[in-house]
Amino acid sequence: METAHSFVTKHGIDTNDGQSIEVSINNWLFDQKKRGFKAAAIQWPRPPYDWGELGIMIVTSFVSGYRNLAETEKDSAIAGWLVELGVARNDLQWVTLSDNLRITLEGNLDPHKSHFIFREVGWEEMLC
Repeated sequence: METAHSFVTKHGIDTNDGQSIEVSINNWLFDQKKRGFKAAAIQWPRPPYDWGELGIMIVTSFVSGYRNLAETEKDSAIAGWLVELGVARNDLQWVTLSDNLRITLEGNLDPHKSHFIFREVGWEEMLC
């Protein structure tokens, strides 16, 4: 099964500079000039079950309010691109869900280059 970590390793995506794996994948998508969809990291399964591996969710559509959505040609094209990259077709699953984490930021589906750096900081440094 493809995981976020195996995906970045397979495609040489740099995650060693303190960025989250999600930021690193979206930076890679930006550098690959991929527009109209973005990546988000997700652990599946989620509680109450045991936490699973960190995976990648590719967000391809945004609508305001609840609607029954159907898979589109764009979704199929992105799935085909992922298969070309080596992701097994049976590792892909099309779903609709509420964006409670604001991944799409009110409809923004384009990955952007981010330079967020995550690092551990001690109490002394935080209080200065």
